[in-house]
Amino acid sequence: MSRLFFLIAVLTALLTGAVSAQRGCRKVEFDGAVARGQEFRKPLSDALTFDLQPVADGWQIRVVAAGAQADHDAAEIATPPYQSINPLLLTTDYGFRAQDVVAWNPRQFQFVTDVAGIEGLSRDEDMVADKAAPPEKKSAAEKALIAAATHGAHGELKILDAALVPGSADQTPAAAAVASHWRTTPHTEVQPGKGKSATAQGEVESLKFRVTLWMPRSVALSREWRSAALVSCPQ
Repeated sequence: MSRLFFLIAVLTALLTGAVSAQRGCRKVEFDGAVARGQEFRKPLSDALTFDLQPVADGWQIRVVAAGAQADHDAAEIATPPYQSINPLLLTTDYGFRAQDVVAWNPRQFQFVTDVAGIEGLSRDEDMVADKAAPPEKKSAAEKALIAAATHGAHGELKILDAALVPGSADQTPAAAAVASHWRTTPHTEVQPGKGKSATAQGEVESLKFRVTLWMPRSVALSREWRSAALVSCPQ
């Protein structure tokens, strides 16, 4: 996928708004905690689940369809840029240090709530990543993904506290552009585990966080959320 498409998709989503305010949203909010390697899951409806999934170098924010394959991610397809630095990745990938992961706070993202469309949009994401794909098919897939980013539901993950082994590397320009809340995000610096030494990127050992989701009224929420406050959807 071209850098131009990344830029268009991001600007379109930001300028147009995540969800139409006229529809109204239910504000769903919950806290969670994970240690390195642990997963956190929270059902949102009969069809959707929030998932903070452990990966090799941290965690990935996901919204998955119940019973769907792991690669059918309703957040990934609606939160550009793809295959790049992304607010869904709480990881030390792409040159981010552990302190940059914590300082990029909060994380804003979009996700698709139409479960029937998730699989097709996942194929669109694969299409734009396929260098051998026909241009007309790639263009159609790009348009579908831009629409998903523009009209998807809105979410936020805010880090409330963190424990980390800081990385020794200098901050990259890409990290500096987004990781600006190091001093205002509660955190504790810890030493590497026994027999280990500090690394260039460091490691995030644990997180405490708060997730806020603005769910369209059309989504049938789980019983836990049926009394959630009705608010305007984010612009």
